[in-house]
Amino acid sequence: AKNSNKKRKTSSSSTMRLVPTFKSFNDRLLDISTFKKRYGHCNVPRHYSPDPSLGSWCNNMRYSRKQISEGKKPHNNISTEDIEKLTKLGFRWKIHKRWKK
Repeated sequence: AKNSNKKRKTSSSSTMRLVPTFKSFNDRLLDISTFKKRYGHCNVPRHYSPDPSLGSWCNNMRYSRKQISEGKKPHNNISTEDIEKLTKLGFRWKIHKRWKK
């Protein structure tokens, strides 16, 4: 009886999880623009707690551009036009980590 209860709890808790929705490039551009209005720059950190998926997306864009610059095929479909749009917005392609002393 306990095992069947555990299965029910697991299945009901998994249905309560939020399913991430796909955002288009233009949706993400708007997200970065909003971030810029709030913070004055486009340097979204990789672990941005208000919107973790935005931080991950930015990191993926940086990695994809690096792959392109190395002559490799990026793991997503970022175009030259997309790179230009991000650059014009002020997106930083290289973010240096600050080391605490």
